[in-house]
Amino acid sequence: MSKAFTTALNALFLNSFEAQDAEYWQTLYSSVRTGPFLVLCSESDKLAPYQTVCCFAQRLQELGADVNLIKWKNSPHVAHYMHHQDEYQAAVNVFLAKASLNFSDRLHRAADAKDTRVGLLSLRCSC
Repeated sequence: MSKAFTTALNALFLNSFEAQDAEYWQTLYSSVRTGPFLVLCSESDKLAPYQTVCCFAQRLQELGADVNLIKWKNSPHVAHYMHHQDEYQAAVNVFLAKASLNFSDRLHRAADAKDTRVGLLSLRCSC
């Protein structure tokens, strides 16, 4: 009886995790137009396997994202900065410059669109 209950719980949770996993990846992929991506990884990372990270970055590129993938051969998980400070800082600086330009462009487009809408409203309201 308890084994059947445990099996049912495992199936329930696995389905739940799979659904959350799919939703997570879909959310990431749907954000390709929001700005540049900087992906830092290592071939020796045990927690975030390089192949998975690389496939993710490649998929983002296929969807039209601006992706910069920086890969090191031997760098522990989330310790890239400690082992590769110069490369890391340079990559982050480029990323922040791109993100800043992207954000600025989006603000200008939004302002232009607002000006256009205001102009259209004033044309309609001039009696």
